[in-house]
Amino acid sequence: MKNRYPLILLILLTGLFCGSVFGDLVGRIVPAGPVKTIFFESVGIGLRDPLRLDLSFVSLVLGGVLRVSFFSLLGLLVASIFAYRIKK
Repeated sequence: MKNRYPLILLILLTGLFCGSVFGDLVGRIVPAGPVKTIFFESVGIGLRDPLRLDLSFVSLVLGGVLRVSFFSLLGLLVASIFAYRIKK
């Protein structure tokens, strides 16, 4: 049996990406109001400003933000169902 974990991780990341793209596209159509606030607002987790470390011979810049919304979680759910079926 081959190791399928990289494939499953790729499927889950693709689900997150597709869900967030779909949410952005639909969010442009939906008018402003409480529905848009609930379903299309995202929460950012991570470093908003980059962390810089300068040691004179090397400079490191670290940072990143994970944006989570309803549709990205929905895409993750669909991708996890798909990955579960592939795993079998």
